[in-house]
Amino acid sequence: MDPCRTGPTVLRESNAVMVANAFQLANSCVCFKDPEIAALYPNSTLLDLAIKAKKHACAARTADKTSAERLAKRALNLDPNCAEAYLVLAIHNDNWWTSKRMVRYGLQAAKLSLPPSYFEEPGQIGNFWHLLETRTYMIGLAMLADACYATRDPKEAIESYYEMLRLNPNDNLGARWMLAPLLVEVSRDAEAEALIGSYAEDYASTLAYVKALISFRRFGPDERSARYMREAIGRNPFVPVLFGDDKPPCYSDYFVVGEMSEADAMLISMRAAWDESPGSIEWLLELAQQVRIEQQAQAKRALSYKALKRGDYGRIVA
Repeated sequence: MDPCRTGPTVLRESNAVMVANAFQLANSCVCFKDPEIAALYPNSTLLDLAIKAKKHACAARTADKTSAERLAKRALNLDPNCAEAYLVLAIHNDNWWTSKRMVRYGLQAAKLSLPPSYFEEPGQIGNFWHLLETRTYMIGLAMLADACYATRDPKEAIESYYEMLRLNPNDNLGARWMLAPLLVEVSRDAEAEALIGSYAEDYASTLAYVKALISFRRFGPDERSARYMREAIGRNPFVPVLFGDDKPPCYSDYFVVGEMSEADAMLISMRAAWDESPGSIEWLLELAQQVRIEQQAQAKRALSYKALKRGDYGRIVA
């Protein structure tokens, strides 16, 4: 496994965007009004310090590196259990090992900021992320998974993604799109297949491509594998273009299903799994070429049919 192929720098950028979008100052302060959460703080002074710490951490989320680190450390001086501050420090640290340690601190602090019932009661466990106060913990899990992958620890990365799905089966952070190809990369194809089955109605293209890859690894380039791959190419035709190009993917804050932005995101998560499957990329590119030729022929037939209906025989394409 080579994390450079999946772009650890891009993973760090995606985490920064995720934190910037999800650290909502107003929501963080509203959470403290919950009696069960407020009860975790012995007195009003500590509660006030915790709120002020979150304000500094939230200000740090969009600041430059130097300012962000200063604000995050100020937040920790006010409240040593300010989870958001640890995650900000993790994002801005250039060493993945140190970053992973900061994420662990942040996860521990985020867990301490939540009532124990959140991790014990069935009605709460599947409701993470929808409860605003749980979002920092979920973001921390996603960052831990990325850091573990970048430090060549796929086992813990997989465990973190599974925990995200256990706490939030709706998967608002898209853990399934990172987990499925990672399972294939470490030859746990059956688990990846089960995961894909759990999200059979998934709207994005990643799982369709992973499904085709699993079939190729198991049965080779047979008719079934080709059918799955044609379906995947139909969802997003830009993926083969990127696989045939040596240029690094371009990360954007969001992606549009079926567009190049989604293909870029997929290349980040999937490339290593395909590299670990001999002959798969060549098969993908060959099949994509066949699909393009068929589409061009179909387009020519459509133009000829329209010309024939108009009686414009000179425009009929041979």
